[in-house]
Amino acid sequence: MSSKAPAQSRWASSSLLALIVPVALLYLFTPFLSVGWKTFISAQNDPHAGELARAAISEASWLRSLRQRHDWMEKNQDYDDTLFSPRDESLRFWYTLWDLFPATYSCPWDLQRVGKLGDGGKWICGMSKYAADRASAQRPLRVYSFGVGSDSTFEEEFLNRSSRAEVWGFDDTVEMWGRGLDGYAYEHRAHLSKAAVAGYDFYDEKDKTQFWSISSIMKKLGHDYVDLVKMDIEGDEFPTLEAFLEEFKTEGKEVPFGQLVIEIHVPEKGPKISQFAEWWERLEGLGLRPVMSEANLLAVTVGDGQPCCVEYTWINTRDSRSVLWG
Repeated sequence: MSSKAPAQSRWASSSLLALIVPVALLYLFTPFLSVGWKTFISAQNDPHAGELARAAISEASWLRSLRQRHDWMEKNQDYDDTLFSPRDESLRFWYTLWDLFPATYSCPWDLQRVGKLGDGGKWICGMSKYAADRASAQRPLRVYSFGVGSDSTFEEEFLNRSSRAEVWGFDDTVEMWGRGLDGYAYEHRAHLSKAAVAGYDFYDEKDKTQFWSISSIMKKLGHDYVDLVKMDIEGDEFPTLEAFLEEFKTEGKEVPFGQLVIEIHVPEKGPKISQFAEWWERLEGLGLRPVMSEANLLAVTVGDGQPCCVEYTWINTRDSRSVLWG
């Protein structure tokens, strides 16, 4: 998907306070999550006891990685500007940005590859639950696909495995679904719009492209909840998600999607490690947890040599409407 949006502020200014506040909130909130899970687990004959127990273990593992990240950042503030260390013997050690942001929250269910192997396929947490779910017949299993490109094997397999799934795709660079998806075979369950997603609504006169925010798309479609969001929009994920999630920072408001599968693209000249951590921890502060990561090594082998792009799968752990937790 092209990145044609006007210049938007992709990175908030970094400050010590901006880092301390979200981390402190995460530390404070985690014990309450654990207590809640233990209460659920103690209930006899609870059909979800096993997955809740795994979730509690995962939360502890995730919190440990959070502490490790901040210990590293505190001890290595002089490396804040270096995302990918060069081969330099003067450095204390070599690392990449991604080493600080591991997917340490284990998926409480199954983790399956959906779509082809390699670029285009996605790792989905709880795919067997999506495929088996028949409980919510009053509405489809909603999937948003932002950035379709030339490969739609993910969308095709998801539709094939879940008879209740319905996919809405958005991409201003294509006229039809990519390889793998026969739009006619799924014409009532696969909807493609030649439009782009951004942090706000606008029309690009030069490129004749309509941009919609996620909130506007949901409103236009009459959706108040999306089961899975797939996003690959070449760097615009930062302002787009930032704008969408802003309204859910109010205490008690749930982010209205169950799972987020996103390719993160770090621009050539940006950001500082501390700035990236701010953005990342805003997602974590809303209950999102990374369960899988996959480096897109094509950026290295056929690109400019920098490991700029990594796919992450996140699940929403504060989601009362999810097929997964239900």
